[in-house]
Amino acid sequence: MHSMHAWMTSLPAVRSHKSANVRPCSNLGCLWRFARGKTGIVLRLIPAGTYRLLTEAEWEYACRAGTQTALYSGAMDMRGASDANALDPIAWYRGNSMVDYDSGYDLKEWPEARDGHWKAGTHPAGGKRANGFGLCDMIGNVLEWCRDWHAPYLGGPVTDAPGPASGNLRVLRGGGWVNFARYCRSAARLRVPPAERNFDFGLRLARTVSFSPQ
Repeated sequence: MHSMHAWMTSLPAVRSHKSANVRPCSNLGCLWRFARGKTGIVLRLIPAGTYRLLTEAEWEYACRAGTQTALYSGAMDMRGASDANALDPIAWYRGNSMVDYDSGYDLKEWPEARDGHWKAGTHPAGGKRANGFGLCDMIGNVLEWCRDWHAPYLGGPVTDAPGPASGNLRVLRGGGWVNFARYCRSAARLRVPPAERNFDFGLRLARTVSFSPQ
């Protein structure tokens, strides 16, 4: 997940309405075309061929880090829609994403509001425990765009599936600070039109590198 600090250090033309730049890169108007760079600006500001969105298969591989459980930290026992203790060490989600900053989302209607907090929102990137690959925030904080068009899974096992060549909906993975616990699992997937933007949509970039075996 890329924080606003990372963007603003390397891409000074990119700005967010958020005041704290250590929080995830969200509300850039993070619609898929913006993240992908097809008609937007983010990837057009980076040298061609260096960074890209992950495929959905790459995203799940990176998230699971070799695990097969609901979370990369183990099983998840949900005591309520927004109450899953196993998420607290690794993810910001609807059950724990309360904040004190002014630009947080007003959650007076949320039954989850607690400890005198009446706002919720993103939290500093890297604040929760990393997975086995050393990656933080793969679950929670912001949903992450994938480059794939959405389609139902195939019937059998596949390796590094590229996704369909066309479609109407793009894939978001990982769950975000506003999501219920069931959407914050390694296997959970959402689908939305690529022109849609929301306050909990973000992105994570991959870099393709070439190397020669020794």
